[in-house]
Amino acid sequence: MGDEAVETLRLIWGEMKTLNSKIERTNDGLRDLRGDVAGVKAELTGVKAEAVTTNERLASLEVRTGEMRDRIVESEMRLATEVVALAGVTKEIRDGILAAGQARFALIEERLARLEKKAG
Repeated sequence: MGDEAVETLRLIWGEMKTLNSKIERTNDGLRDLRGDVAGVKAELTGVKAEAVTTNERLASLEVRTGEMRDRIVESEMRLATEVVALAGVTKEIRDGILAAGQARFALIEERLARLEKKAG
C-alpha cells in the first residue's frame, strides 16, 4: 500500500473514532431520555391513581349530596305539613276565642239590658 492509501485510511479511522464518540454521546443521551420517560411514566401512573381516587371521592360525594337533598326535601315536607296543621289549630283556637267572646258579649249586653230595665 502506498503512503497515500495509508493516509486516507488514517483519516477514515480518525473520522470513525469521532463518529463512535458521537454515537456514544447519543446513546448516553438516549439512556438519559429513557430514564426521564420512565420517570414521567411513573408520575403519570401516580396522577392516574390520584384521578381515580378523586373520581371515587366525587362519586361518593355525589351520592351523599343526593341523600342529603332527599332528607332536606323530606324534612321540608314534614315541616310544611306541620305548619298547615298548626295553621288549622290556630284558626280553631281563634274561632273558639271569637265565639266565646261573642257569647260573653251577648251575655254582658243581656245583663246590661236587665240592669238598665231595673234602674229605669
